[in-house]
Amino acid sequence: MTDGKHLTSNNNNGNNHNKLLATKFIDSKERLSDIINFLPDATFVIDSASRVIAWNLAMEEMTKVKANDMLGKDNYEYSLHSTVKEEKFLLI
Repeated sequence: MTDGKHLTSNNNNGNNHNKLLATKFIDSKERLSDIINFLPDATFVIDSASRVIAWNLAMEEMTKVKANDMLGKDNYEYSLHSTVKEEKFLLI
């Protein structure tokens, strides 16, 4: 048999654990976003619903489209901006 005091204590521990997990998740997401944003190569990321979830600084420079204008776009709208004029380059 349990008393209300134990249930409240256990519930608070669960809430604290969930808050800690949420904080760690947010921190991890921000670190990954920073890594992608500062990659020297033009990089964008789409999710399983074809929405743009990352558009880094190199993509902004290459396409002249700001990340804020692309984030959340779907229906392959990113493909309209990801093509640039044809240039010669070396593949290694």
